[in-house]
Amino acid sequence: MATNEVTLAQLITRSRRRADQENSEFCTDAEVVDYINEAIAELHEMMVNEYEIYYLSSYSYTLPADNPKELPTSFWKALGCDFASGGVTRRIRRYMFQERNAYESPMLKQGYMANVFFIIEGNNIRFIPESPPGGTVTLWYIPEPQKFDPDSTGDELTAIDKALANGFERFLVLDAAIKMLQKEESDTQILVAEREGVRHRLMLAAKDRTPGESRAIADVKVGTGVRDYINWI
Repeated sequence: MATNEVTLAQLITRSRRRADQENSEFCTDAEVVDYINEAIAELHEMMVNEYEIYYLSSYSYTLPADNPKELPTSFWKALGCDFASGGVTRRIRRYMFQERNAYESPMLKQGYMANVFFIIEGNNIRFIPESPPGGTVTLWYIPEPQKFDPDSTGDELTAIDKALANGFERFLVLDAAIKMLQKEESDTQILVAEREGVRHRLMLAAKDRTPGESRAIADVKVGTGVRDYINWI
């Protein structure tokens, strides 16, 4: 696994070099850190949109208490949920907002209480039925991107995903340098072309983390209690 250990201080220095502002205070270090943070956020989004699992975190909830429940502070997007109860773990499905009252019929309340579904709403995750059965839900999610503190010492390692090979931090350097040149109203054409070339190569490399294995169409029924799916009502 690649171990990209570029520090924030190194990113700042390299960005200044590419913008030819090594001895200039036209852009302060705090501004450069802001530009680097913006580039990291863009890189993070690009990697996520390739639908490979470059970023993954998990968080557990105990049911049935407190519904809805707050999402973890680092949450960005949900990848899925598992529900563990009675020694059995299965994947639970997202329900559509229009299905929020699917369990309100007396028949379902009596016979289908083993079902659990989830939805992300605002800063919360909600489960139905409103009083779900007891168990543990594991939320698998993509966290928000790394964000450096402009007042930091600059010695921290970048939180570029460890699967990102050495050298691809060049995108961050070029993007920050472009913004620095834009501030002083200088020409950025060469750096923009170079950044887009890096973007293209990075996206080609990011498309498949397991090129030795072919992709397959996912069976959405696997690991779920599909016989109890609420849309069968």
